[in-house]
Amino acid sequence: MIITLLNSEIKLTIRPDLGGRIDQLQDLQTEHQWLWHPKGYDESQTRTLAFLSSFDDNWTGGWDEIFPNDAAGVFQGRHLVATWLTMGSYGQPSGRLLKHPITV
Repeated sequence: MIITLLNSEIKLTIRPDLGGRIDQLQDLQTEHQWLWHPKGYDESQTRTLAFLSSFDDNWTGGWDEIFPNDAAGVFQGRHLVATWLTMGSYGQPSGRLLKHPITV
């Protein structure tokens, strides 16, 4: 599923199947694509990653954010555990997609 938000100036596509990733951001006046994708990228395809898969080895561009965090560290005095250690990349335990209804 791809959600497209469009007006006369900007086209924004969102991929709920990839964790709500902002997949494309295009300036319609200049036709400039602001987000990178590798050659051969097919926006109609989804993917399933194995548990503890490397983010960098599987990144297909777009704008990804991992919540609460992708790396261990200290934030506001709290010690944060790397999300991938407990949930796998993108919060997908055992490589299974989390499914949530989306209302548009």
